[in-house]
Amino acid sequence: MKKLCWLPDDPRLKTVLDSSEAVKWIQGYEPDCSDQRAQKNKILEACDGNPDILIRSFLPGHITASALVISEDLSMVLLHHHAKLNRWLQFGGHCDGDGNLAYSALRECQEESGISDLWIFPRVIDVDIHVIPPIKEEPEHQHLDVRFIVFGNKTQKPCVSSESNEVRWFDIEKVDSLDTDGSVLRLVKKAQSFPWKKTMEQMGSV
Repeated sequence: MKKLCWLPDDPRLKTVLDSSEAVKWIQGYEPDCSDQRAQKNKILEACDGNPDILIRSFLPGHITASALVISEDLSMVLLHHHAKLNRWLQFGGHCDGDGNLAYSALRECQEESGISDLWIFPRVIDVDIHVIPPIKEEPEHQHLDVRFIVFGNKTQKPCVSSESNEVRWFDIEKVDSLDTDGSVLRLVKKAQSFPWKKTMEQMGSV
């Protein structure tokens, strides 16, 4: 899988403080259904004329970046039990101005899992617009989440950050039994059904 991915030391993984960079990532996403196409279009509309769309204080919603961390053999998924939302979710969070959404997603995975040796597939795999309930001084708002797939070694032990109650590897076939949400299950299905082998063969033939 590594040949398909950007590793942590890849020079393309760097901060780009420009919302137009985020737009490029979103425009490159090829949705597989009408609902995903509609969400992609809504996110692009929200970006139009709003250079602060990557800032967490921008309301009524802002772009976030996240990723599903899976093992290279596609047998395990690494999730965290979100400290604020109290359910098992993929890693991700605020971009804080960074339009390089792949870098933002990978950085969040590294910080929230405590594992630095992770590799990101540099293609948007999913988008999800969801409501974040009011928490303390933060009002209710939307996260316009742009999602990726990140690979890691399932033998590596994660650490728990302040964002999580727990971080754990799960058998990918048992994720649907967890207290999670439909968008996480959708990510898992996309990771399982993506033509990884065919993509690698195509790259090898170039």
